[in-house]
Amino acid sequence: MRTKKLIAICISAFILSAPLLVVCGGQSASAAENVTLRILAGQSTTDAGTEKMITDALAKKYPHITLEWECVDWGRDFQPKMQIYIQSGLPDVMIGKAQDVATYGSQGLLGDMKGKSYLNEVFDSAIPGVTIDGKVYGLIYNALYQGVYYNRKLFSDNGVSIPTSQAELAAVIAKFNELGIQPFATHFVDTWSIGNITMQFASVKVCPGIKNEIVTRAWGTEGMLYTDYFGDVYIHGDKPYEGGNCANQYWDGTVTNVKEFYEAIAAGDFSNPTVDPSVRSNLTCVLGRDAVRQKKLLTWDEMMRTGERLEMKLDGLKS
Repeated sequence: MRTKKLIAICISAFILSAPLLVVCGGQSASAAENVTLRILAGQSTTDAGTEKMITDALAKKYPHITLEWECVDWGRDFQPKMQIYIQSGLPDVMIGKAQDVATYGSQGLLGDMKGKSYLNEVFDSAIPGVTIDGKVYGLIYNALYQGVYYNRKLFSDNGVSIPTSQAELAAVIAKFNELGIQPFATHFVDTWSIGNITMQFASVKVCPGIKNEIVTRAWGTEGMLYTDYFGDVYIHGDKPYEGGNCANQYWDGTVTNVKEFYEAIAAGDFSNPTVDPSVRSNLTCVLGRDAVRQKKLLTWDEMMRTGERLEMKLDGLKS
């Protein structure tokens, strides 16, 4: 049986980064030849089982093609697997998220599909997000749409218009709070609920000119922080920070970490300078958690004065 080397990337995504398939170059094979394709699938919450759907559909039209699947958790295992395979040899197809095109396409690891006839079957709007320097590195194969349900009767009964901007949304929230009506509620069964709720009101729909990328935007009384996984990082406000640009966080971060780790060992430097910022990062999460629990504006100093012990729960772990 012949194995056809394609090196492709299929990318899953939500509305900000929809699933797609990218092919990186390969050899042609006639329909009569048996072909085996290795697939690394980085899956998210709703992706389990899609591999069977794809396999069954492919078998009906192309029975000579065999798919060998390796399904991993995208958030935890996909990037480490990719780093391993970059060294040992990439699978024929990789399924991830749209931001993975920026990561691996910029390294020359993916094949350019521009001009391929099958791109005629893809919506034009799905192409720009997977195009780098005029080269098409991915195919979006599905999309999940997210939104917020709202009670129209509450709006009409209280004479409140549906908001169309962040300013209007803030006014609606204030109005409902004054009326003693909880503006938002969620079951919080899924661990990613908070992040997705935030995305609904920090997207291009209400922030014209903002790129449709994975970013964190935080507003304070003295300024605004903007961090892009694959772009600019800066602070605007009373104490501005010009920041810089991170073109390839996963790859560049890995290379930098290995380099600095080696240099520290060679120089006998055991200072471990990342401890302090890591602790501050965790405490920032604690600040947000406590503010939500107490349902009030909470300052850093107030949180620190509580003296709460944040103990690790290691029960059941064995060395």
